[in-house]
Amino acid sequence: MKNWHVEPPKLPKNDEYQPLSDVCLTDESTYSQVTCADCTIAEKHLRHVKIDQGVFTRVTWTPDTLTDLQLSNIRFERCDFSNAVWYQASTHRVEFRGSRATGFQFIEGNGRNVLFKECRLNLAQFRFCNLKRTRFENCVLTEANFQGSDLSEVVFADCDLRRAELHQTNLNGTDFRGSQIEGLRTGQKELQGAIFEPIQAMDLVGFLGVTLKARE
Repeated sequence: MKNWHVEPPKLPKNDEYQPLSDVCLTDESTYSQVTCADCTIAEKHLRHVKIDQGVFTRVTWTPDTLTDLQLSNIRFERCDFSNAVWYQASTHRVEFRGSRATGFQFIEGNGRNVLFKECRLNLAQFRFCNLKRTRFENCVLTEANFQGSDLSEVVFADCDLRRAELHQTNLNGTDFRGSQIEGLRTGQKELQGAIFEPIQAMDLVGFLGVTLKARE
C-alpha cells in the first residue's frame, strides 16, 4: 500500500471570509473565501456552482439536486446533507466532519483528498464515482452503495460497512482494516487486491466459495 495522506483544505485567515448568508447561490456562479453557519442552503436544482475556500458549520443542505458542483478547500462541520443530491460534483481538499448525510447521493462524482470523519452516511450513494486519496474514518456506512466506483487505495478506518454495496467496484489497495464488513455485498473478483486484517477473515469466507462445517 502506498504511503499517502489526505491533504487538508487550504483556508484563509478568519478575517478574510465573506458571510455566505449575504449572497444567494445562483447558477454558473463562483464564490471564494466564504463562511456560513446555522443556515440553510435551499436553492433548487442549481448548476455549475463553484466554491473555493469556505467553512460551513451546522448548515443544512436541502434535498435538491446540485449539478456540476465544484468544491475546493472546503470544511463542513456538523452539517446536514440528508437526501441531498450532488450529481457530477468535483471535490478537492474537502473535509466532512461530524456531519449527517443519511441518503446523501454523490453520483458520478470525482473526489481527491477528501476526508469523511465521524459522519453518518447510512444509505448514502456513491455510485460510479472516482475517489482518490479519500479516507472514511469512524463513519456509519451501513447499506451505502458504491456500485461501479473506483475506490482504489481508499481507506475505511473503523467504519460500519455492514450490508454495503460494492459490486463492480475497483478495490485494489482499498483498506478495510478495523471496519465492520458483515453482509458486504460484493464478489470475489472485486475483492482482489483489497486489504483486510485477520479478524475479518470469517466475514470473507463466503466470497471464496468455501463452506465451513464443524466435524461430527
